[in-house]
Amino acid sequence: MRAVHAEFRKLFTTKTGFLLTLVSVVLSGLLTVLVSLNVSKTDSASDALQTIITIGSNFGYLLSAILGIIGITGEYRHQTVTPTFLSVPVRSTVVIAKLFTYLVWGAVLGLLNLIIGLVIALPLLSNRLVDDVSLSASGVRTSMWAAIVITAIFGIIGVGLGALLRNQVAAIVGLVLYLFIVENVLGAISAVQSVYKYLPGALASALTGSVGTPDNIHLLGRTPAALLLIAYGLVFAAVGAAITISRDVT
Repeated sequence: MRAVHAEFRKLFTTKTGFLLTLVSVVLSGLLTVLVSLNVSKTDSASDALQTIITIGSNFGYLLSAILGIIGITGEYRHQTVTPTFLSVPVRSTVVIAKLFTYLVWGAVLGLLNLIIGLVIALPLLSNRLVDDVSLSASGVRTSMWAAIVITAIFGIIGVGLGALLRNQVAAIVGLVLYLFIVENVLGAISAVQSVYKYLPGALASALTGSVGTPDNIHLLGRTPAALLLIAYGLVFAAVGAAITISRDVT
């Protein structure tokens, strides 16, 4: 518990955690307004809400992963890793504390994005759509829960990736390039489209029920997508933990 408390203190006593959380919420809110104002009166309320939830989760899981990366690479960048491991001599305890911290904060971040998106979207969509706008519409509640789960899982993926690369800039740039360029390129190549659905970004889209996915891309069902994304999180966490425990900190 002492190690977990220390990690939460590090998260809340630096500007980075608050700034990235604020950026995520603000971007989610702004894009919710844009999407809501551009829907057609005859559009499906369910599809509109799921699109808004997907947009919020996209920023949420990216920034959750970045926070996880910073949470561990910052120790090396600011040379606090040695006193951190000296204060908690069992390295695995430190790694587990970081994984738990960014898993929890990832879920909080997902919830914040979801709340701000829905608070803005519900009145705007109610005024613009013929359909009744309801959170009980088909697929919407599942998308809501999925958005929170996704950002939580990407928090531990970020910690694992940061432990693997240890260089903060390389890890963040690599993550952004992969999620927004590499996966999109792979999705456009017919020879590898059968593999695309198993990649992390595609799994996130499958979980939120993304309605903007091209027709030629077939995503997994929500249950297998959830299980596979959790598996990604566990693998990144395990690899990152193993490397941190065995690697020289200097």
